[in-house]
Amino acid sequence: MGPGLCYFCPMHPQFRVLQFVWMILGMSQLILLIPALWVFRKGLPVQDIGGQTLFVTCIIFLLIAAAVPFIWYRNRRTQIRLEWDIEQKITHYRAPLFFGWVLCEGANMVTLIAFMVTRNVDYLWIFAFGFALYYSQKSNWALFQRDYKIQSI
Repeated sequence: MGPGLCYFCPMHPQFRVLQFVWMILGMSQLILLIPALWVFRKGLPVQDIGGQTLFVTCIIFLLIAAAVPFIWYRNRRTQIRLEWDIEQKITHYRAPLFFGWVLCEGANMVTLIAFMVTRNVDYLWIFAFGFALYYSQKSNWALFQRDYKIQSI
């Protein structure tokens, strides 16, 4: 298994909580996908709202959800103090993670709601990209150890 993919590797308990929160937020997106696909298959009336503006707005939301946490995390890496204990380092690490997860989930929810209302399949492609983006933001123990210079728990 690659780094960060082992659920049985020794890691700090707070880090396991991070992974659990990430999984719950991801499942909530997939749960909303079920009624969205049901509405699509039922052939309910299509609402022609938003047009191109709604489509572009969904893309902009996803771009913001990708850029802001990435930039924030890179800036916060420069603030790391070696004398911090592991609790302080995890607290410092999780702020951009939570923010990125919430931004990405919000963008994905807006995209799924737009899909349910318009029944335009292009929104499903945006959601797929957004979910892949969300998946890539998973907390990574190996990356945390490298960036925060953690030897072991």
